[in-house]
Amino acid sequence: MKAVLLSFLLFAVFHPGKVQSITINSISDEYVDNGVTFSIGCYVNGATAGTVLQWSRTNEEGRSIGITHNNDILPAQYRSRYSILNAGVSSRQYILTIRNAQLVDAGQWTCNAYPEFGESVSMEAMVTVFSPPMITAISPSPNDLRLDQNNRNYTLYCNATGSPKPTIKWRRLMPEYLPNMRPFEIGRLLNLTSITANHRGVYECVASNGRGEAARGKVRITFSYKPEVKPVKESIILPKNVAGNISCACEASPKVTRDNEVRWYKDNIQLVSTDTRNYLMDVEVYARDRDTDRSVAILTIRNVTSDKGGEYKCRFVNNVGQTERSINVQVGAVADPKAGRVPSGAVAVGPSAFGLTFIMVLLVAYFQ
Repeated sequence: MKAVLLSFLLFAVFHPGKVQSITINSISDEYVDNGVTFSIGCYVNGATAGTVLQWSRTNEEGRSIGITHNNDILPAQYRSRYSILNAGVSSRQYILTIRNAQLVDAGQWTCNAYPEFGESVSMEAMVTVFSPPMITAISPSPNDLRLDQNNRNYTLYCNATGSPKPTIKWRRLMPEYLPNMRPFEIGRLLNLTSITANHRGVYECVASNGRGEAARGKVRITFSYKPEVKPVKESIILPKNVAGNISCACEASPKVTRDNEVRWYKDNIQLVSTDTRNYLMDVEVYARDRDTDRSVAILTIRNVTSDKGGEYKCRFVNNVGQTERSINVQVGAVADPKAGRVPSGAVAVGPSAFGLTFIMVLLVAYFQ
């Protein structure tokens, strides 16, 4: 025991400079934008040539990972972007430069100094890398949601990255409001419950964090169902010897868009589009309407005569099924005053009998 104590005293006497006292100056936190070049500096006082310096970073799991060791960049994947400046002796500059800053560079960085003899010292700095939002995953548009399925619930999801962490909003572009009549919902998930045809439309995920432009992704929800003909006037009077229109409206998915998907009948005999001497057929698609599956079929009777009266039917057809409605057309001298409201009625094309009479009276008065 006395020999051990004597050896320790002799070591302390003849090696008085071996115990080092080193310090690290304060390190500044860094706030940088994605893609820029920046540096974090560590300044060590009292170091010797044998002092080992190291930068480490704490990952998302809270584990410290060594990034540098003196002049070396340890992980191979960082060597193209990272470089180290290790200069000085008793006052050492240990500066790490990072090019093309990325989100992986953010976090807590620690400068560690290990003297040859004595206790190690360390100091931390936070690096924040601001990055615009980017959508990393979004629900694919389903091929089809049939309304007759037992499962009437569907969930849309949207994931996004960015720094600060983006806020995710769901909204619907067409129609404008969500089915619950709210303009938007916040959160990565949007739950659609008790699905009906009212849930169809284009849904948009918007991720924003105040850095750059918001990221956007779209999901289209569609349904297949046979045409549903909207109410029309079941009976209408058209003025004689002028052209008149009758019309029907429907909702369907797939949408009715072509002439061959709309058929007109008079007294159960199908009218043909080539008979332009008597009839003109047209289909109008209301692409900007709130109800995006809406179409209107218009039949123009070019010259309303007594034989043009009778029962007309409009039939809408898609690959799910078909639906028809009947309209009773009467020929009279005076048009229905409520006609002309497409799609719920008919409109007379040409001057009314009252208008012609009024013009005749003015002409007689003028020439007298």
